[in-house]
Amino acid sequence: MDVVNSIEQLPLKKHQILLLANLFFWITFAVFDILTIGGMLNGYYSAMTIRFLLHGILFAGLIYPNLYILYPLLFSKRQYMAYAVSALLLLALNIFLRTQLDYFLIHSNSPDGIFKSVYEGERAARAIATIIEAGFYSPEAGFHANYFIGITIGSMGIFFITTPIRLVEDWYSKHKLEVQLLQKLVEQNQAAAKIKEEKLKFLKAQTDPHFLINAISSVYHLALINSKQVDYALLRLSELMSYILGYGKEDFIALKHEIQFIENYIDFNNTVHQNEFAVAFNHNVSHSQMESIQIPPMLLQPFFENAFKYSNTDHPNALIKSELDVHQKYIRFSIENTFSGSSFSFSTSHGIGIKNVKERLELFLPDSYDLSITEQEDIFKVDLILFLEPSLHNSVNHITETLYPNS
Repeated sequence: MDVVNSIEQLPLKKHQILLLANLFFWITFAVFDILTIGGMLNGYYSAMTIRFLLHGILFAGLIYPNLYILYPLLFSKRQYMAYAVSALLLLALNIFLRTQLDYFLIHSNSPDGIFKSVYEGERAARAIATIIEAGFYSPEAGFHANYFIGITIGSMGIFFITTPIRLVEDWYSKHKLEVQLLQKLVEQNQAAAKIKEEKLKFLKAQTDPHFLINAISSVYHLALINSKQVDYALLRLSELMSYILGYGKEDFIALKHEIQFIENYIDFNNTVHQNEFAVAFNHNVSHSQMESIQIPPMLLQPFFENAFKYSNTDHPNALIKSELDVHQKYIRFSIENTFSGSSFSFSTSHGIGIKNVKERLELFLPDSYDLSITEQEDIFKVDLILFLEPSLHNSVNHITETLYPNS
């Protein structure tokens, strides 16, 4: 990654880097070949320069077909056998042509040959003698085995050094693409996080006034009937507002704070509704669980608010019953209340509160909850499961069917 970033910061484009790399390769190769072989042949550098230029054309015919034809069409597609056969055929053709070229150059190395402008008689004679003494060539038998071994090694070395070059080039292109995708992903995540943050702010801003409006309306109802409980209700309301100001802006709070808020909220509503119906809130949460388990604030309150608002007080068995159970791998919350089916339908009357809860669950706990809302005769029921391990959501259907077999 750091290498790619360093390359990205260079003031050159990819094709410019490749051009410079090719120039560097050919210049280095030319200097090494001319000086090395020219020195071996008693300083016959002029002839070696001509030889390199001609052999360079054949080397180019070996290198670039491998880089831009055989490699992308066969090697990169993992057709290794086809690549090996094609490479051997290309090498064999290259070695044959280089051999014929060297044979032509030796026999043209004379004052009357086509290279007479660079011919140096004394050095040419010493060069030919050196080749013969080294066992590479003889006027009678032509090139010997040592020559063919050397030229084969040279061609194979040049050929196979180009494949790693292309591997490095592909690595660069791949990692450059990965860097670009990573940067794009980071930008998308940042944008999504910003959108999520703004939406959460909106939902929280929406929850507070919605709760406050309903609470004030309830206190106003008490005032209209001249209830002596107005003072107590206002005291409870101030405690509820303290909770909202203290914890309502947090993303997550300890479960104990939510339970305490629910108990105060029930007390407030019992005061406002003057105990018109039975309200029960049972939980089996231990002290350690209350401290360690975290949930979004005011997550459960809208369900109670909905129950108080729409409960049928004329029902002979009017009630609001709720339970909160903490299990090893999930939390289960349920609440049910009586209602008049003719005057209320959840599909049209559930309002902002529960809709707000759903959206907050999707933002805070995606794939980590299951919410079930049902209407059975005159009972409205909500079941909420919060998974303590997100992976358990894969088994949500099994757990739900086990807990609510008749739903």
